[in-house]
Amino acid sequence: MSLLSWQNQSAAVPGTTADPAVPVPLTPLHMTIVGALLIAVGPISMTLYTPALTLLTRVFATNEAAIRTTITVYLFGFALAQLICGPLSDRYGRRPVVLWCLGLYLIGSLVCAGAVSVLMLDGGRIIQGIGACGGMALSRVMVVDRFTGPAAARIISMMSLILSIAPAAAPVLGGTLITVMSWRLLFALMVIYGAVLFVLVWQFPETNSRPDPLATRPRSLVVNYAALLTSRAFLGQVVLTAFAVGGFYTAQTLSPFILMGRLGLASPTFGLVTASLMVAYLFGSLATNRLLRFVSVQRLVVFGAVLVMVAALALGIGLRYEFGVAEVVGPMCLWLFGMAFIMPGVTTAALALFPRNAGSAAALMGSLQMGMGFVGSAVAGLLPDAVEAMATVPAIFGTLSALIYFAANRNLLRRPT
Repeated sequence: MSLLSWQNQSAAVPGTTADPAVPVPLTPLHMTIVGALLIAVGPISMTLYTPALTLLTRVFATNEAAIRTTITVYLFGFALAQLICGPLSDRYGRRPVVLWCLGLYLIGSLVCAGAVSVLMLDGGRIIQGIGACGGMALSRVMVVDRFTGPAAARIISMMSLILSIAPAAAPVLGGTLITVMSWRLLFALMVIYGAVLFVLVWQFPETNSRPDPLATRPRSLVVNYAALLTSRAFLGQVVLTAFAVGGFYTAQTLSPFILMGRLGLASPTFGLVTASLMVAYLFGSLATNRLLRFVSVQRLVVFGAVLVMVAALALGIGLRYEFGVAEVVGPMCLWLFGMAFIMPGVTTAALALFPRNAGSAAALMGSLQMGMGFVGSAVAGLLPDAVEAMATVPAIFGTLSALIYFAANRNLLRRPT
C-alpha cells in the first residue's frame, strides 16, 4: 500500500484501532507527515548546528571540550524531560503537551540565537532539548494510539523515511550558511521551523481517547515506571535502541572535530558528508517499508542489529590506524542504515506491551536513547583525544546494543517467524 493511497482512509480501517469516543478521523497520510516533522525537530537541531561547532571554538575563544558541552547538555535536557512529558500526555493528551514543548523549543532557539557566551548557549540548548523532546517522545505513541500491528509499523517506517530528508539537507544548509552569514542564522531557522510546527500541531486532532487522570500522581509515576523498568519484555526491546542511538549520537558529537578539525574538511563539505548519513537512513527506511510486506518485523530488527554491530566494530578498528573520511563516514552510514530496520519493529513491540501507559512507555524509551547519548558524550569528553574517544565509546555502545538484545531475546529469536 502506497502512502498516497492512505489519504482517504481514517483510523477506522482494518488494522487500526477505532474508538467511538474519538470524534476526529485521522488518516495515515496526515499522521505520517506531521509525525515525521515532529520527530525531525531533534535531529535537525543537531545536524543544522554541527557544522558550526569548530567555528564556535574561535567565536567564544574556548576549546573543543567546552563547545562539545553544548551538545551534551542538549541531550541531557532531551532525555530528562521525556520522563515528564510522557505521563503528562497520558493525563492531559498528546496535543497540549506537544504544544507546550514546542513553545519551550522556540524560547530555547531564541536564547541560542542571541547567546553572547558559551554558558548562555548551554542554557539555550538545555531549553531546546526539553522542548524538542515532545515531538520524538509522542509522535510515535500518537501512531500507536490510533493504529496497530503492521499498519502502525508501516506508518512509523514511512515517518522514518520522511524524517531522513530534512536532517540530510540541514547540515548542507548549515555548512553553507556559516561560510557566508552568521552562525546565529542557524538558530533563527530553528525558530521558524518550530513556529510552523506549532501551527500544524494546533490544527492536529487529539489521539489519546482515554486520558488517565492518575497518570501524573507521584505514586502512579513510580508504579508506571517501575512496571516498565521491571518488564523483561520491554527492556529486552528498548536496550537495542538505547545503546544504538546513544552510540550514534556520541559519534555524531565527535565527528565535526575529526572531519573538520583533524582531516581539514571545509564547512560546506562537512555538510555534504553529514548529509550522506541521512541518505543512508533514507535508503534503509525505503528498504524497510518494502520488506515489511514480505518479512516479519522481528527478522528486520535482527538484521538491523547485526548491521549496527558491524558498523560499530568497523568504526572502532578503522580509527585506530591511519584513516580518512571513508573510515569515519562509511561505518556511520552503515550504522544509520541498520537503525532504519530497527526502529519500527522495536517501537511497535515495546509500546504494544503497555497500551494504557503508552505515553510513559514512549517517554522512557526515548529518554533511555537520549540518556545513553548523554552518557556516551560525557564519557567521550573525559578522553582528551577526539579520535580515541570516537574509536572507543561508540564502538562499545554499538556492539553492546546487539549483544544484549540477542541475549535478552534468545528464546524469542528461536521461534519461527
